[in-house]
Order: sequence, then C-alpha cells, then structure tokens
Amino acid sequence: VGGIYDYLIKHLNIEANQIAMVGDNHRSDIANAEKAGIKGVYIPNKDQKRIQKKLVFGNDTRDYKKIISEVYKKCNHKKAPPYSDYIIFFAFFTEKLYAECIRKGLKNVFFLAREGLFLKRLFDHYQDVNGLKNAHHINTHYLKMSRQAALQIGLKKLEEEKFAYFRENHKNLSIESFLCNFCFSDSDHQKIIASLNLKDRSKEKIENFFHSNEFKLLINNSVFKIIYESHRKTQKNAFDNYLHSFNVPFETEGINLVDVGWNGTMQDKLFDYFEHKTPVYGYYLGLKELRPSIEFSELKTGRWGLNFESNLYTGYSEQIMMANTELYAQLAQAPHGSTIGYQNNPDQYTLEYYEPNEKRIYDDYIKDTQDFMFNIFKFYCKSTNTICYEPDAAKKVVTHYALKIGTIVSKRKLNRVIDLSKGFFSNVGNNEVGEDLYKMSVRNGLKQKIPILKNYLISPEKM
Repeated sequence: VGGIYDYLIKHLNIEANQIAMVGDNHRSDIANAEKAGIKGVYIPNKDQKRIQKKLVFGNDTRDYKKIISEVYKKCNHKKAPPYSDYIIFFAFFTEKLYAECIRKGLKNVFFLAREGLFLKRLFDHYQDVNGLKNAHHINTHYLKMSRQAALQIGLKKLEEEKFAYFRENHKNLSIESFLCNFCFSDSDHQKIIASLNLKDRSKEKIENFFHSNEFKLLINNSVFKIIYESHRKTQKNAFDNYLHSFNVPFETEGINLVDVGWNGTMQDKLFDYFEHKTPVYGYYLGLKELRPSIEFSELKTGRWGLNFESNLYTGYSEQIMMANTELYAQLAQAPHGSTIGYQNNPDQYTLEYYEPNEKRIYDDYIKDTQDFMFNIFKFYCKSTNTICYEPDAAKKVVTHYALKIGTIVSKRKLNRVIDLSKGFFSNVGNNEVGEDLYKMSVRNGLKQKIPILKNYLISPEKM
C-alpha cells in the first residue's frame, strides 16, 4: 500500500518534503507516508472507528432473512390478497435474471406473453433501482406469443408437417378441435368442414386421432390443403414483419427469451422458425422437462430454469420450488387475450382471443394481487439495495418459505386456488377451461392422511 506515495511523488514531479499526509490510520496514513519522506499528520477519528467496529458485527444474510420475513408478514396480513407471498419467488427470479443478463452482457431480452408482462414490470423496476448510471443497460421487449401461435409459425409444408406436438400431447381430438388450433377464418373453417361431408361427426372426439381415417381424409382434402398452405405462408410473413418491428439485430445477437417456463415449447418453435440458424436462448422461472445436454451446444437452444429445473441432479430445493407451478402462471396473467396468430397490420400484428372466464378472473382477482405484489416488490428492492448476500444463502431462505407457503394452506388461500382454477384456459388441444383442466387432488389425498403425514416428515420436498 505504501508504494502509492513513491508513485505519486514521481508522477507529480514534486519533492517529498513539499507534501503532508493527513489521516486517521497510523499504519497506512502516517508510517507508510513517513517511509517515503512525507510528513504525516495524525487526526483521531473516533466516529469512523466506531462505525468500522459495528460493521464487523454486521450480518447481511441475517438482514436478508429479516427482509423476507417482513415481506411474508405483509403478504399474509388479513387485508393482503391470498398468495401474494409468491412475490418472494418472483423477486428471487428477477434478481437472478438480472445477474445473468449483466454477466453475459445481454443487450436485449424478450419477455414472452402473457406471464412475461408482469415479469417485465418487475425486471424494469429492479433495473431502475439497481442499475448504475451510464453503465450497461438491458433493453426489455414484450413479445406476444402463445403455444398456439408458436406452433403455427413453425408449420411446414403439409407433406413434411408431422404435427409432432399434437401427436405427443393431444392424441384424442375431434376434427373441429383440431382445426381450432389454426386461426382460420370462420368461413374457411366452415368450408373445410363442409367439404369433408362428415355431417355431425366432426365434433366427435376420436381415439388416436392421428392414426384415424378421419385424419387421413382431412390431410388429403383439397380444400384443406389450399387453406392450410395459404395460412402457413401468411403466418410466417406476418410474424416476420412483427419481429422486425422491434429493430433488434437477431442475426448477430440471437434472441433471449424470458418466461415462467416449464417446457420451452415456444423457444423450440422459434428456433424452428429461424431454421436453426439463429440461437434462441431461454431464461425461465423454472423448467420441468429434462433435456439432454447435447442440445444446448449443438442446437443453440440453451435454456436455464433460474428458480428450479429438472435435471439429473434435481435436489431438495428444486423439488419444493417446482410445486404448484399453475399458481406462478395464474398470478402472472396479463390483461389481454391469448395470441392465436398474426396479421400484417403494423397497428396490431397479433390476433388475440380473451376467454371470458380468464378475463373475469383477471379483473376480479389477479389485477389487485399483482398491484399489491408490485408494491411489496418495491419495498423488497429498496430494502435489499444496501446489503450483499450470497445467492446460495438466498436460495436456502426462499426454499424455506416455499415449503412453508406450499404446505400451510389456510381456507382463504384454498378458496382462492379454486377461484383461480376456473379461469385456467388452454388454447391448444381440446381447449379445456377451468376445473376440467386444473384438477385438485385434495379429496383423494385426504383418504390417506397417515401415509401422507409420514411421507411429509421423511421427505417434505417430494410431497
């Protein structure tokens, strides 16, 4: 440390006897200065020493625990919306996402509709609070997509298209429900149905639909072929124009997606859309699908579950954090409908459908819950801004609360889950709504109270 004095004397081209060093540290300010021939002037600083001694006894991890405890209390007050304590997990994700973006020097990130709108709101505020002035800034964008829209922009020519996603996830379909997965116009939809001459059988659910005679009849139908091909080209062109409207150099940067996650279907379809030439990376709150590591490097589709992910080493924390994933999705819903396709209209590139139950649930419950969570998040950002803590320490704290929130469920919270489930809507497959899609296992679980309690005590993360 003392070498700085010799350096400054030489750099400033002055004599040592022309300088005095005034300081409150005997070793650094006085002894080292005098070794360089500089006169040292010691000034006692009791206040500074008292502050330094206090800092020695500080504990940032303990302070972090106090902040999370305060957040939990605020969210479980009788006036707080049920499950607003999930902001703990959203905050943990936002912090990790920001750290990843800074570490990798990302310039642009795309938050995927619809849950991405709330995630973007949190991220933008976090960056405003924690970002340094004139330092690296991450541009955030909101990309309207859905599984249905993503599947359509990836459609191939009919003779090449295997409809793999539907074959794997929706094996039993009717002709009508299959066609509803494309945003055909009503007139085109009716033309196809009429040309098949199936009468009322078009609405009947068919076992192993993709191996049925009805599916073969549809694929070989000339009306369907013409409408399908026109639709496929229109969707690709409209989506291409939509992407270019963001003015982001995808060719050089690739595209970085942010979403709640689970399987990464939209990421895969985007990669198909770019014909595997442009890297498409995904940063998710969580991943539930195990993927071979070879895909990360060779297919340029790296994906990371920041709160949890299913892999060969899925541990205690991940088992707990990946429970009740439907609640993450419901609590982060957006005030607009699902994207069902695209159109060449610069004022509105997306075609959207807002299922009435979803809209009612958002208006009645989600909006107020999100506003409350956002205010709590602002408190969290302000409180954690002045402390430093290790990610692993934060993960342990958050995991503790995930176990607590997931297993100690009040009647008030249970009723809210039932209310939210009525607005859960799938826009692909058979278009299930509410409790038909979002089933609860409480009734069956109560039949085996003792085994459940035993298993919970032995392995709470698995239960």
